[in-house]
Amino acid sequence: MRQDGRWWFKNKPLNVYAAIDFAFSMRKGADYTAIVVAGIDAEGYIYVLDIDRFKTDKISVYFDRVVELHARWLFRKLRAEVTVAQKVIVEDLKDRIRKEGLSLAIDEHRPTRSDGAKEERIAAVLEPRYDNLSIFHYRGGYIPALEEELMLARPQHDDIKDCFASLVEIMVPPRKVRERDASTNKLRYSSRFGGVQFSGRV
Repeated sequence: MRQDGRWWFKNKPLNVYAAIDFAFSMRKGADYTAIVVAGIDAEGYIYVLDIDRFKTDKISVYFDRVVELHARWLFRKLRAEVTVAQKVIVEDLKDRIRKEGLSLAIDEHRPTRSDGAKEERIAAVLEPRYDNLSIFHYRGGYIPALEEELMLARPQHDDIKDCFASLVEIMVPPRKVRERDASTNKLRYSSRFGGVQFSGRV
């Protein structure tokens, strides 16, 4: 549920972030571009809110998909992995964001050798959190694709979990605030997370 300028879940505020993992190839077997949106509460619990997955070689499509998710979730930070080729796309996205007057910062991420292999980095970020039962998924959408990537040792694609791991690295919990009175605010409860119903897809 969105109220007072932010998202709430089980009467607790969420900080919402997004990440994008670019893919350039349009080949049938190539990875997809993935965008993941997630929220984190003051206890450190993470909620996957939205996933978009597509193939394109046009910067305008990247921008349109980011804008669509931003309009739905109003995240203020988007993490993007930046290589030589991706740098051009990210700079163009920044220009378009400025021209549109969007309140959105792009966090540029440049993996280095010290970060380890991609598989090791993903495992180091996600496995402890899943083991501690601190990550929750919504139902439907691309969640089955994410869960397949997480369960298989060598999935055909790993674009969603790679994007999600990158996203988790930048997520900062909000400061604890007094929980709201659910009866006063007349909140609706969701069967998906077992808590407050969000007004988006969740």
